[in-house]
Amino acid sequence: GVACTIDGCDGAGGCLSKPNPDCVSPQCEDVPAGTACDDAADDTVADMCISGICRGFTLAQHQVEPAFGNLSYDTVGEAEGEWSVTAHTDGSNFATNGIVNITDTDLAYVYDGTAAAGGAIFKAQWGRYIVDTTGRLFEFDGVNWLDDSPLAAALSASGTGQLYGVWATESSGEPTVWVVGNDASNAYVRRCTADGCDVQKIVLGGNATPLPRAVAGHDVCGPGGCKPFLAAGVDEQNWNNYVSHTFENPNGIAPSWNQTFDDPGASQDQTRAMMAYGDGRYLIVGDDGYMRYRDLTGWQNAVNTAPNLAARTFTGVWASGDLILVSATINGPNWNTRTLELWTIPKSADPTGWNSWTIHTLGTFYDTDTSLNAIAGSDTGEIRVVGTGAGQWNAYRSGLVYIRTP
Repeated sequence: GVACTIDGCDGAGGCLSKPNPDCVSPQCEDVPAGTACDDAADDTVADMCISGICRGFTLAQHQVEPAFGNLSYDTVGEAEGEWSVTAHTDGSNFATNGIVNITDTDLAYVYDGTAAAGGAIFKAQWGRYIVDTTGRLFEFDGVNWLDDSPLAAALSASGTGQLYGVWATESSGEPTVWVVGNDASNAYVRRCTADGCDVQKIVLGGNATPLPRAVAGHDVCGPGGCKPFLAAGVDEQNWNNYVSHTFENPNGIAPSWNQTFDDPGASQDQTRAMMAYGDGRYLIVGDDGYMRYRDLTGWQNAVNTAPNLAARTFTGVWASGDLILVSATINGPNWNTRTLELWTIPKSADPTGWNSWTIHTLGTFYDTDTSLNAIAGSDTGEIRVVGTGAGQWNAYRSGLVYIRTP
């Protein structure tokens, strides 16, 4: 019943679908990526055109055993065909944190705490790596998430810190990761290989404390090989306020990062996520409508004139094919509701003008703790958005997973 797919039987009474590469949905012909459409399916929301196919998102809500209270999915990512989320529970007899496999969301899923890895909530994921706020690095071996890899050992030996972001590359011929966070109120940046970790500095003037919250990068390749280029989103803590900045490390190995964008003191936001999406372009997002964009000339404000911008919390960003997607939570339309959104824009468009963006609604919940927390995609074109949602009739909150199949 979905246009632009090739359908067949799976041999067990079910249906398999895959994209038809020769098909372009009439609704998606000659329109920008991310344009709203109608996939004619009753169980999807936020239908949009991606790679010529009109398709929406389906929602899976996962509950926990009552003893574990509320469930929240905090980050999401795909590695070697397996989808994982970092999860935490709270509000009842136990508080747990762990990495959970959600590859098959059609199965009835109950989180009982047995997958908990301990420590604090996991904050960031890139490809095959996750870091947590106790300073541990986990690497995916194709089956399990392990914290005893050579890279994990090197990071542990370099000192402990609260970690919020990780980016990795193998362009130099060996796995190399950068982790950012905070260590005893000092900026924490480590560049790690299996041989050990180098400490890198992020410095702000005066008495300000730099708090690196997110990191992203891309490989710059030429006749002499490839080298990484990295950027970091850094909050400046000044009493109880947070002012956000960006820093860069053009070759990834410099001992100090350069400050490249200094937000004014009125911008008291908190960085959430960032991503590189080709040719040196980056997008960084966060609280209170915070969004900054880097083009080939440098950093600048983005969508700073959109209506109700300050009411939105941008929580994640992902580049998929010819499209940029940003997850968002907005207060309203009533005082006790939260609306979950996806903002989309073609890669070729200018993100500094809010009219270039299309805003899609995933759902509205009557619960002020409902939120989207992260978004990610796979090489096959699948997109997943995760968060936490309202329970029914005073039940505990559920983990939310919105899925768009290719």
